[in-house]
Amino acid sequence: MRPRILRASPRPGRHVLVYLRKFGPPGVMDALRKIERPTIVYGLGERPPERNLTFKAIHEQSFVDDLASSEALLTTAGNQIVGEALYLRKPVLAMPEANNFEQRINAHFLAESGAGEQVQLEECDHHHISRFRERVSEFRRVQDPNQLDGSRAAAAEIERQLERLGCPIPEPRFVEIPPESARRAS
Repeated sequence: MRPRILRASPRPGRHVLVYLRKFGPPGVMDALRKIERPTIVYGLGERPPERNLTFKAIHEQSFVDDLASSEALLTTAGNQIVGEALYLRKPVLAMPEANNFEQRINAHFLAESGAGEQVQLEECDHHHISRFRERVSEFRRVQDPNQLDGSRAAAAEIERQLERLGCPIPEPRFVEIPPESARRAS
């Protein structure tokens, strides 16, 4: 997890956060305009607002703040963004892009975990988003952020492999999380 995510204070929010990469298929954009909540969209560049949609340029701290204070995340299914949202107890509607097999795998395991849903980006419509939003509370109940940061386990495995290969082990650089920042959002 990025240190900014580890330091973020998750809280329940009223806005929906959306992250798309470079384009939003017309069906997805129409569906987003029908969400009856403020909706913040990253990845399509800054542009004038449209109905409930606010478009923001990508800025790391602004994005982390908007994620921490969101109701839920609708996103392409990149591993980092999905993991960070789950760490902050934000349900995820994963929308893998066509022919992106890593995203399809991530979306599959997200849905299997019970912490969100998946739909192909090009197939996503108002029905999918409405059904997902109806289940947000259910998805949030199954999330345990304490089980989502595997940084220490990953570092330990890397050290085991380095030791096995006879390589020097670097000094670890972990960020300690103050207890008040590790609170779960309700």
